[in-house]
Amino acid sequence: MKKNILWSLAIALGLFATACVEDDNPDISEHPWNYKLTPVNVGKVPTGILMYNPSSWWSDAQIMRRLEEEYDAETGKYGPYVKVAAGQYELFGTNRDYHEEYAQNLGVIVENVKKAKIDYIITPHISEDRNKMFPNNISAQDTVFINMLSGHTDTLQWKNDGSMGFAIRFNAQNVADGLGCKDNNTLLEDCSPREYRLDNGQTVQVPAREVFLNFVRRLSWFMTESTYFHFNGRPVLVIDGLRQLYSRDPRALYDDMRSIIKNEVGKDVYIIARQTQWTPPARWQHFWIEGHADAVVPEKLTNLENGIGWDRFDLHNILINEHLKVNREYYANCGINYIPSVSPGFSFYVQDGRWDYPIIKPDPQDFRERCWSAKMQLGAQPMVIVDAYNEWNFVNAVEPADPEYGNGWGDTYLNIIAEEFGQ
Repeated sequence: MKKNILWSLAIALGLFATACVEDDNPDISEHPWNYKLTPVNVGKVPTGILMYNPSSWWSDAQIMRRLEEEYDAETGKYGPYVKVAAGQYELFGTNRDYHEEYAQNLGVIVENVKKAKIDYIITPHISEDRNKMFPNNISAQDTVFINMLSGHTDTLQWKNDGSMGFAIRFNAQNVADGLGCKDNNTLLEDCSPREYRLDNGQTVQVPAREVFLNFVRRLSWFMTESTYFHFNGRPVLVIDGLRQLYSRDPRALYDDMRSIIKNEVGKDVYIIARQTQWTPPARWQHFWIEGHADAVVPEKLTNLENGIGWDRFDLHNILINEHLKVNREYYANCGINYIPSVSPGFSFYVQDGRWDYPIIKPDPQDFRERCWSAKMQLGAQPMVIVDAYNEWNFVNAVEPADPEYGNGWGDTYLNIIAEEFGQ
């Protein structure tokens, strides 16, 4: 009897001790990231969407095969199992015989974007023609595309009726690389002048910094178009690659860009810098923070590459929300607006066969939650950018996928965008 009593006391003390230990441990419900994203109603939000020219992808049979193949990890296949509803279309070209085809393809895109109640299309990168001086220093095929998008090509059946705006995007790193400005040891101000050969056989040298500004100056001419998108009365310019535009005085360079555009257009430009996904904002102090861009937008946060991936794969949408929040607050203290971006998915597998990074499969509910997050983290001047319309080589597209094939989603993502940002 005595042994039974002692044994019971021992068990009771053990249970009490266990309870005390459990009470001292943190509960998962108390973790600050243990929450769910819920619908957010903020009304109509100005929305842009990034566009790509997909023609080079269609010429790669491996990309097309991986895009359309079924996901089967056991056999080493990781495709999304979709077909592009519009087929293998092109948007650019220098052959005038194909202009009408390009315009018709663009017309389909514009009608789709209208379904999503998006305000403006952000162009593929507009490129410099390095062999020609201002004002002929814009790629010929890019000029054709902008003329179609702005509605100037009057020989075509499709024209912009004014209901769809557009804004120019260019890659500052590409322009700087062409001038020899590749790192912090070769600043833009110190690069060798570019030499041009004139029609009369003579040559002329132009300082590298002036070449860069002349490119911006030529781009600004498109901002006078009636369909060019303005945000709060200012023409929008989206710039990639500013993180590798090395300048001795970034503020002076940005001020000169602004001054040139103001002189050409008569309006103050609204510069949006694109920030590499998942990077801390303070890292870019010398670039667009000192240069003082008007706004910053993150590149697609569905891209989980180079060691940043697997620890963000779980709770992905929650961590996107936390990242947007930290950046929004940081840039607000710098006097810079923050523009959240939303992306449907991402996979390196379609582009080059890599499968060792997280594959973010397009999923309507996940995408909708990212829209809720974007609305939670709007900057002081609200805007959202959809990244992207048709980046099919990375399975990052809201463009309709054939609903009769595999996992095709039809207009699903366009409808979600309209419902979340267009009301």
